[in-house]
Amino acid sequence: VKGKVRSDAGCIFKIKVGQDASNLILLLRFQCVCHAGFNTKVIEMNSMADGELGEMVHKLAFPFRQGEEITILFNARWVRVWIQGGEKSLTFPNQLGLESAEFLSVEGDFKIRAIKFY
Repeated sequence: VKGKVRSDAGCIFKIKVGQDASNLILLLRFQCVCHAGFNTKVIEMNSMADGELGEMVHKLAFPFRQGEEITILFNARWVRVWIQGGEKSLTFPNQLGLESAEFLSVEGDFKIRAIKFY
């Protein structure tokens, strides 16, 4: 999956990749957290099996900027998210071990540019 964070992006968007809406290899959520005078950008990565969420991984080092391209690749062991042509990346274990995906959902300020199957 290849796409771009919209140049006028707001504070939240989600990308879901998996077998179906209840079995996700990756649930990637980008969020701005504003509380007590702090403005923090957070990335949450998770998986879902039979509707049950796995253990959430939080990344506080927010490598994305508005207008940047994001590429998501996966195999049976891992999911990798590359930012802007591979200069920065995040890796998350493929906890379901799925080698293919039939479900893709994007919510918020992310524009899909291409989907390729290898």
